[in-house]
Amino acid sequence: MRIYVASSWRNDYQPRVVEALREANHQVYDFRKPSRVFGGFSWKQTLENALESQREPPWFFETYLKALSHPIAARGYAMDITMLESADACIFVHPAGRSASFELGYAVAKGKKCLVYIPEFEKVEPELMFSDCAFAPSEDAMLTWAYIQHIRIGLDTTAVSPPKNLESVRRVP
Repeated sequence: MRIYVASSWRNDYQPRVVEALREANHQVYDFRKPSRVFGGFSWKQTLENALESQREPPWFFETYLKALSHPIAARGYAMDITMLESADACIFVHPAGRSASFELGYAVAKGKKCLVYIPEFEKVEPELMFSDCAFAPSEDAMLTWAYIQHIRIGLDTTAVSPPKNLESVRRVP
């Protein structure tokens, strides 16, 4: 199954989530390393001629638009949205921010299978608009969900590894 992992550059769980899903033989898009040629981008790269103190967000309106229209940002967006469009499922890994929330909302609107993974010891703010998603409190629950979704969409079950510990996924009551 093709899975888009929506998270944050600052999220320490994201690399392990990508690794665990790949170990189970899912095809996973990693925004940190989207291709062999393009290794992701930093907002800092979009304002290479600016003073160092002006290269990190937050920015005022004109700088914000300039950064978004930079070819590096446009290429990053094109890669991310293409992979999100082609994904069968989206896994949102908490804690995350605005971009990941947008990506999850986009996936829900497109009818993709969606899961919110909240690692067991993370405290997070609730999000009302996540109500249409499944929720997992552990890596095992996330892998169980991915395996079940793989079967539900009719993909070859011999292509992926079943999770070692079947753990239930929760829905909003």
